[in-house]
Amino acid sequence: MNVRAHIVARHVSVARHASVARHTRVARYAILIGVALLYLCSTVSPVTSQTPTGISGLDIVLVIDESGSMWEGNDPQIKGDDGQVTNPGWRIVGANLLAEWLGVDQSGAQHQLSVIMFGTDAKIVWPLQPIQDTSAQEGFHQALSDAHTYLGATDILEVLRLAKGELDKGRTDPNVKRIVIFLSDGKCEPKPVTTRAETEQCNQDIRELVQREFVQAGYPIFTIALTSDAFKQDPDNTIYKNVWQEMAVVTSGEYFEPVKAERELLDAYVSILQRLFGLAIQNPPPPVDAPTELTFDVPDNLLQVAFAIIKYQLGIQTIITRPDGTVVQPGDSGVQYFGSPLTDSYGISRPTPGKWTVKLTGRGKVSVINIPYPKTRYLVERLSPAAAHPQGKPMDISVRVLDVDQQPKSLQELSVAVGLPDGTSVPLPLNPAGASSVGSYAGVLEDTHQLGTYVLNFDGKQDNTSLSDQQTIKVVAAPWIKIVEPVLGNPYPGDVPLLVQAQLMYNTAPLTDLNSKDQFEVIARLVRPDGQVVDTQFLRLQSGGIFSGSLNASGDGDYIVRTQLSYLSESGEQFQDVSELAVSVSGLAPTAVPPTAVPTPSPPPEPAKPLNPAVIAGIAGGLVVLALLGLVIVWWRSKPALVGSLEVEGVPYALRGKRSITLGADPHNRILVQGQGVLPRHAELRPVGSGRNAQVIIRSLDRNNPVLVNGLEVPSHTLQDEDKITVGDQTLTYSGPERFDELSSTLADGDKAGGSGDWKF
Repeated sequence: MNVRAHIVARHVSVARHASVARHTRVARYAILIGVALLYLCSTVSPVTSQTPTGISGLDIVLVIDESGSMWEGNDPQIKGDDGQVTNPGWRIVGANLLAEWLGVDQSGAQHQLSVIMFGTDAKIVWPLQPIQDTSAQEGFHQALSDAHTYLGATDILEVLRLAKGELDKGRTDPNVKRIVIFLSDGKCEPKPVTTRAETEQCNQDIRELVQREFVQAGYPIFTIALTSDAFKQDPDNTIYKNVWQEMAVVTSGEYFEPVKAERELLDAYVSILQRLFGLAIQNPPPPVDAPTELTFDVPDNLLQVAFAIIKYQLGIQTIITRPDGTVVQPGDSGVQYFGSPLTDSYGISRPTPGKWTVKLTGRGKVSVINIPYPKTRYLVERLSPAAAHPQGKPMDISVRVLDVDQQPKSLQELSVAVGLPDGTSVPLPLNPAGASSVGSYAGVLEDTHQLGTYVLNFDGKQDNTSLSDQQTIKVVAAPWIKIVEPVLGNPYPGDVPLLVQAQLMYNTAPLTDLNSKDQFEVIARLVRPDGQVVDTQFLRLQSGGIFSGSLNASGDGDYIVRTQLSYLSESGEQFQDVSELAVSVSGLAPTAVPPTAVPTPSPPPEPAKPLNPAVIAGIAGGLVVLALLGLVIVWWRSKPALVGSLEVEGVPYALRGKRSITLGADPHNRILVQGQGVLPRHAELRPVGSGRNAQVIIRSLDRNNPVLVNGLEVPSHTLQDEDKITVGDQTLTYSGPERFDELSSTLADGDKAGGSGDWKF
């Protein structure tokens, strides 16, 4: 959709929002606190790793080539002297190792795995699902064994479509990494007999599919070209070795070209896992002959250690011994074990420091991989940008570094390389944000004209500990807001309101051609550096896509002007953008001194005149009217008024007035609620009780669409503090007046966290 042609303009009613500023001081403070909570919980929620070790949850789709060339030459089954299969193929052993390694991870991250096998046809043999329990591991191994069969040609286009569909079913949490591991050994041959022209067309279709589906979605593809025929038969391709390397480069994945399946293929799997887990990449040690006994020094700063044992022959047994001489058993506390006939994988949480022994009995070659998860690992907490960023707006990258105990730490060095959608990378220095902001760093990527996924690759160092993290940002075509007033660096007086003007932008140009059926709202906040919100106002739309208003400071000092754009297009697309600007308020504005007035003599008083009878009658009538008006006022004040507030999409609306109000999808409602199933006039809020003991009743205006309160259908209901109201697909929260009073009276200086000046919410 052409977003520019559908950009928004909804004039926010001045009377509606001015009422927020006219209610009592206690309620005003409560709204400011609610706005601060909204901001902390949504707008600038930092993006951090999910676990103390910094390991992200993984959604992995593993694609395995089962074509004739794989079965017959590059990775055939291995049979013993008795004709029985002793190794189903190293690609299957590697897949089992992948599943086991995900399963034994005890960092707290949750992992999911899917497997698709393909040849002339493609089939999902293990749908995307969690892999960290015994039944899942057993089912996975059995599914691979049952599906492992000769599948003919290599219809790569079809299997990529299936892989994309599997990832689309995965989790949308931005902390979850969603990737494809693609293992193949040949060129694109959709059918057993494929002409060169058909193969070239297939390759072109693959390139278009990858750009259209994987690059736009931000799904990296790790390609493993096992003794690739495509590489050997395509010497003229000088840009990329073959289509597999191109797939990896343009999606920010990685390309591997193993020659020997039994060794280099497993190395590729291990390297991929180490990168995904964010650990220092190390090559697996060379295989040794069993029986053997290997020792490993485990330091005292590990959260967990993993041992992966790869067996080249059946019948080899693994025995792991702790420094105190006790043998590790799969059922021990803190021990997670999964295995297959040719693999053993152990995950051990909080391992005892000292010498650990891995003993291997039987005969044959084995390879033992020791993976430490360091306790001193540092994490990157991303404060900005958000997961979706508007095209054309400079990308402010602000992060904070935390140690394993979630405490901010300054590093000796920290940088980020921004991977762009076209495959290029832009190195970007990150500078300390200031002496008072320990562990905080910031930088700006000026050019964001490319649409698609931007990959932030963080690298840092502190003493002997390295930091590495990878996060993704999706740049989309959407409007954004640019603060044009105040101006950065200009001082402003503290005794007059601070003028705020924000220009609506699209890409790099001001947006002035607006669609009246689109909707948007701009909220401006004045915030102290410690996060305390001083003032909040809705900005009004002026001509030329300018939003204007003013904010009131609370004394001299440094502030941050923060504007938040909420956008809803005519077609239902939603987007939010936040812009910030530092401003300094100091001193008073110069006051003009009026000229000294020359006194003029007063005229002599006129003699008193007798009152006219008509005047006397008018005064008497006026007194009667005033008396009646006083009675009306007393009666009116005795009536109950709406109390509390209603939170709609994170914004609290103060409930005021003695008349009933309506809510629904029609903009003429006092409270606008938009969503699936929301009627134009859906419900009514009515005050009941007395002036001193007022309550609010909500009732549905359509018997066929009752309101749900706390999950129960009710024709009408007297609202209580923290009641959850469901209208269509929207959930609103009612806050009673007692909660407002409690918040404003208890947020004292002693409620600040650790003396840092940050409010505890």
